[in-house]
Amino acid sequence: MNTPHIIGWGHTPFGKLDNLDLEQLIRDAALPAIASAGLEPADIDGIFIGHFNGGFVRQDFSASLAAVAIPEFRHTPAVRMENACATGSAAIWAALDALASGRVKR
Repeated sequence: MNTPHIIGWGHTPFGKLDNLDLEQLIRDAALPAIASAGLEPADIDGIFIGHFNGGFVRQDFSASLAAVAIPEFRHTPAVRMENACATGSAAIWAALDALASGRVKR
């Protein structure tokens, strides 16, 4: 079994972001991460979104927004993870599990 690695990264601006919607936040985080990994959106075969407290936004089902934000993700399986203060860790944990099982490669 290969050991999974994080090979690309991106992040959204810090602070209160009143003028950005979820689709733009997804683009701002995902596209630089994919580019820094030397990949294209079509290379991604699993999406794991950590999104805590969706009650503050219009759309609570943020996993489906990956395909709205980045059309190349239209047929890529995506899930939303939430685990209070450990939401980001939960998304990484789920992605590592999918990688280790062989269900996804990237």
